[in-house]
Amino acid sequence: MNRDVKIFISYRRADNPCFAERIRDWFMLVYKRENVFMDFDAIPPFVDFEAFIIEQIKKIDVMLVIIGQEWLSHLKQREKSGTTDYVRLEIKQALAMGKLVAPILVDGATMPRANQLPEDIRPMLRANVPRLDGGRQFLDNIERIVSALPQALNQHVRIQTATPQEAERMVDPMESMQFYEPARQMSRTASAPPPPTMDLISPSLEEETASPEAVRAIVALCHAPEDFGIALRVERDLTAQGVGVRANKIPDDAVLVIVLMSPHGRHSDWIHGQIEEAHAAQKPILPVLVAGDTGSAMPYAVAANEMIDLRNYPTGIEALRGRVEQFID
Repeated sequence: MNRDVKIFISYRRADNPCFAERIRDWFMLVYKRENVFMDFDAIPPFVDFEAFIIEQIKKIDVMLVIIGQEWLSHLKQREKSGTTDYVRLEIKQALAMGKLVAPILVDGATMPRANQLPEDIRPMLRANVPRLDGGRQFLDNIERIVSALPQALNQHVRIQTATPQEAERMVDPMESMQFYEPARQMSRTASAPPPPTMDLISPSLEEETASPEAVRAIVALCHAPEDFGIALRVERDLTAQGVGVRANKIPDDAVLVIVLMSPHGRHSDWIHGQIEEAHAAQKPILPVLVAGDTGSAMPYAVAANEMIDLRNYPTGIEALRGRVEQFID
């Protein structure tokens, strides 16, 4: 692994900076402290802030954009007030310089849609975006994100130097975990989900994501990492139904907790913890069988609950959507 990759961490100080610091620490461990730039400990006193930032961006290979739950609202506030948004400036400069811009969603945040972003930073929506939440899965997911960076950077460099015809034939991002994918490869289908390696968010195209006004209710969707592919299909189908889906997070306003059941989930401490959290919050739990059978996949804690069988996806998803409708009504 090339440890001389130079990394810029872009984040909002008012939007969960603790996550940004944790991410910085992990990248420092692998890529060396001097190669990871984060403004709060790397800008000398008295320098011109904007000019210094632009100079740093010229030197980097990749910009990590940390997006928390308040990231978009702060962008909108600065747009409305006309004040300088340095995070937007950082992303704009990195894109203009041809740098790899790699968003990371943290703490249950969702990726902004194209019509919610200024045009000059919309190209960052081309990325296949990983998600990081606190708790037991953080270590596994941050390790995968850190180790995925060289492959993503190599692909980015090839795309930057390729002809349009060559770029069209480049690696299909559906077949490997990548931060970046060319715009020509952004079309996806539910029948071909990415590999179940970690929580990834598909590009936020306007036609794929319900607007806030269209979200009729929030549900939590809990799954083992190995069941990510089927979880993504479920998330997309419920989103198309006007349901807001929060993956592996149980928000206070969730009307239902959907737990995907499989032999992997049966032995997952994370799944058991989510079930306990749902019980403690007095949330209704709907087990959904995606692999195995009731004996090999169903934890005792939900064995008595009503279950949806999703092993035959076309019929199972219709049953699931109908059951979700009952909780909304």
